[in-house]
Amino acid sequence: MQTRLAAVPSDPAGEASDTPGEGEMSNPGPTSGQILEAIGAALSDEPGSLEPVRQLAGRLGVSDSALVGILRSVGEHSLAPEDLVETLADITLRHRELIGRLRSWCSPDTSETGGLLEQAREAVETGDFDLADRLLGQVEAQELEAAEQAAAV
Repeated sequence: MQTRLAAVPSDPAGEASDTPGEGEMSNPGPTSGQILEAIGAALSDEPGSLEPVRQLAGRLGVSDSALVGILRSVGEHSLAPEDLVETLADITLRHRELIGRLRSWCSPDTSETGGLLEQAREAVETGDFDLADRLLGQVEAQELEAAEQAAAV
């Protein structure tokens, strides 16, 4: 029996919705077999091999390039097929959390902060979530320090 990852309904802006979508029952999440196929495609250098990744990215509500990075990382860890669904669900949630943190910084106050935010966006897009988390932590620390300095004046 193959385990399934729940399909993630999205709103038109691409953000995850808290309410189930109309087609959720008719569009169940991917199976471990489909995830394995997408991992194989992500690890392949063959042109045109990314169709399984594109399909999975659409179902999970993440970008193709982020999912390629995620799948390559998952593929390098040689997980058992029964662990793939849970692992991918965890990684997808982390991706969404980082996207939410990025969106909370609409207009940075400094060019240094803006540079860090751009680097964090690139890290999220390539699936390097540890780097993105560190960069966002730096942005948050800089902004907190700036707010404390402004309050002290």
